Amino acid sequence: MLRNSRARSIILKVYFLYLLGVVSSAFYNIFGKRQASALSGDTVHFALFAGLLVWTLVLVYPVYESIRKLLMSRKLLLGLYLFAAISCCWAPNPFPSVREIFILLTLLISAAYVSLVFSPEEIVDLTAKVTAIFALASIPAQFMQNPMFDTLTAGWVGLYGHKNLFGVAMAIGIAALLVSRSKWSFGRWCMLLLFLVLLILAQSASAIVMAGTVVAIYAFTKLPRFARLLVPFAGAVLTVGVIWTSNVDHVKQQFFDLINRDTTLTGRNDIWHFVSGQIMDRPLLGFGYLGFWVPHEDIIIANLGWDPGHSHNGFLDVILVFGIVGLFVLLAVLWDAVKCGVRVRVSTGSLAGTWLLMVIWLEFLNNMTEVDYVQPSLLWTLFVMTYFKCSLVESEQISIGGENTERVVSREGGLLHGG
Repeated sequence: MLRNSRARSIILKVYFLYLLGVVSSAFYNIFGKRQASALSGDTVHFALFAGLLVWTLVLVYPVYESIRKLLMSRKLLLGLYLFAAISCCWAPNPFPSVREIFILLTLLISAAYVSLVFSPEEIVDLTAKVTAIFALASIPAQFMQNPMFDTLTAGWVGLYGHKNLFGVAMAIGIAALLVSRSKWSFGRWCMLLLFLVLLILAQSASAIVMAGTVVAIYAFTKLPRFARLLVPFAGAVLTVGVIWTSNVDHVKQQFFDLINRDTTLTGRNDIWHFVSGQIMDRPLLGFGYLGFWVPHEDIIIANLGWDPGHSHNGFLDVILVFGIVGLFVLLAVLWDAVKCGVRVRVSTGSLAGTWLLMVIWLEFLNNMTEVDYVQPSLLWTLFVMTYFKCSLVESEQISIGGENTERVVSREGGLLHGG
């Protein structure tokens, strides 16, 4: 019995690692050359998600009723996914859109399952450990796949294929370590040092800002109560003083010099201006999921001179793809998640509430310059996973069986999951 329990624990942890590896593109970038397949534009992409789908179905089948109840507990989130699926109907090329929606639904089920079988503490600690595994693997991968000159000048990309994705992953790892309630062991300090060093090497300004705010929030929570009350007041006085005594444009320029970026945010201003104009063509319902960037590549290149692939702003991209209606649905989901996280944190003290609020904050910062909302991506998957976990905690469902739940019993006493 004990051996079976340990084997199940290992299988679930490997599943968690595989899930994060797929959504973070860590596995996707290992295989090198891409080749088209019959059902996907990329054989590797199709194989990875097909493997995830099969594994998920095998794990989820015995507890499908628990998954159904959990999905129905967050109807706003389901509404967002339903709207995304319906938007394929007015996309110029519906087949790739439907395929991507199918992937999103797979990840939705995967996130729900993980929230059922792991405690909040396990989710946070496993997130940090998996990030550390990919970070260590990124060291040889970086030097095998990229020349030394590119590594030093263009930034560290490791297994993630892009320095911003790599930097965001390191910021998530730092956040998980700081939020975790585990003791600060030698291994935990080593992981923190690893993430910090690789974050700097990635040279991703947005990721550095994300990590900086996480460290600031952590430091703020460790201050005495009276000091925490003084911090907002001191910040307001400092802001007024800077505006009153300094040239705001000069201060702005100094900030961008500090993060080694120009005030156009590496050309993002041009992208945002172009996207804003395109939004006016279909302001209400947008172009549909995956309905703009690929089908209108010629228009994009004619206006920008290159194809950025997305809006480099999550909110603009949501309006472009789903219209104003889709934006309101997304904002409703985020607002409900914030309220859920606050309620869980205040009423139960569960780590799920704290982690959900932290992930929402990281999502918000990342979507200022990148696109992550309603995407098969690392941060969005972590958000959905923790959102469901908070739903379980809030509904006072009880986990029994220690690490990697063997049984989940609802308040009404009905058995949801039998291991």
